[in-house]
Formats: sequence, C-alpha cells, structure tokens
Amino acid sequence: MKQLPPDTPEQSLITQYKGPRIVVKAYAGTGKTTTLVKYAHNNLDSRILYLAYNRA
Repeated sequence: MKQLPPDTPEQSLITQYKGPRIVVKAYAGTGKTTTLVKYAHNNLDSRILYLAYNRA
C-alpha cells in the first residue's frame, strides 16, 4: 500500500473503530475513500461493504 498521510483526529475515530457497523457521511473531497482504505487495512480479517451514493 502506498504511504498515506497521517490520520486527522476525525479519521482516527473511524480507522481505529472496532464495532460491528460504521456509517461515514461527509462531503465530496473530504477524504472518505482514504479513510475507508485505512479502515480496511486496519481490519484485514473483516468483511467490509462499502457503498457510495451520489445524485448522478
């Protein structure tokens, strides 16, 4: 995996989360994909469904 920037405090809440479900709501360009890639990397033994909705 390429080197990613360090987590912001908000991203750390998500990337270190160990509960059964998490929902991330944020505007375009706020780092959702990067955050979820880091979350997946920290939870390699988990099954993850990533859904993204837009108005297109």
